[in-house]
Amino acid sequence: MDDGKPPTDVYSNLGTVFVDDTKAIIFLMYVSFGICPTRSVMLVNSTDDGITWSRPRNITDQVGKDYATHPSPGYGIKKEHEPAKGRLVVCGHGYNDGVGIVLLLSDDHGVTWRHGAFVQGIPFHNNTDGDFAPAECQPVELPDGSLYLVVRNQHQYKYHCKMTMRSFDGGETLPRRYMFLDRSLVEPKISSGLWYHNGTMFYSGPKSETERRRLCIRWSHDYGNTWTSGTEIWGDLAGYSTLMMLPHDTNHLYILYERGVRKYYDQVAFTKIKLSMEKGRNTL
Repeated sequence: MDDGKPPTDVYSNLGTVFVDDTKAIIFLMYVSFGICPTRSVMLVNSTDDGITWSRPRNITDQVGKDYATHPSPGYGIKKEHEPAKGRLVVCGHGYNDGVGIVLLLSDDHGVTWRHGAFVQGIPFHNNTDGDFAPAECQPVELPDGSLYLVVRNQHQYKYHCKMTMRSFDGGETLPRRYMFLDRSLVEPKISSGLWYHNGTMFYSGPKSETERRRLCIRWSHDYGNTWTSGTEIWGDLAGYSTLMMLPHDTNHLYILYERGVRKYYDQVAFTKIKLSMEKGRNTL
């Protein structure tokens, strides 16, 4: 997607990739500014494994302009279990006039979209340090069909740690009683990676409350209730990260992440990690 040479009043920012393996379609959803008076949620797709891509499609009217969001970095998911089996779920954050997160949903393989759960910041406008301001988010689906979200705690509400949220109805709601501050997942206000496979949840992010450095992968065998101390991937400056696994290779975990020595974004690195088994469960 080419926004032209700067300076320009039209630019794109923050995208999420996701796959509908039933239809063999790869999607990329992103937000664009300057095309319309409000920000626009755009969607492109590929049906040939990413070789060619469709023209951008503006789905803002479908999700509602009040819910036009930044699709968070990382990936969206296709639900594999009931409720709402087959549903595409994208988690986004940020709006024209406020802060919060929203789940964007499609039940027809990405043809039409609507908004589901919405969690707004408190206050919604003009947040300052210490306010409740959920931001960049990454969802995974658990075996019972529920969704688990790890969420950036933008203004470090109460603690310098991640927020977690759950949905039990396919992303329609995110009940308040299932929102937590996970003090074991410290963060310096950043987007983190999350992956679930075969009873193990993996998390990637800087192991620091204030600095983007010491990127670690940690794992949990009890759906995020407790976490191991983890394994360090990069000991110096490090930023955003995302995790994935290939469908035909469940013996390796992959991480794409920012790292550096002078700046945390000197490089974008990609690392393949061999998994081991411990009591029938994956570990690093």
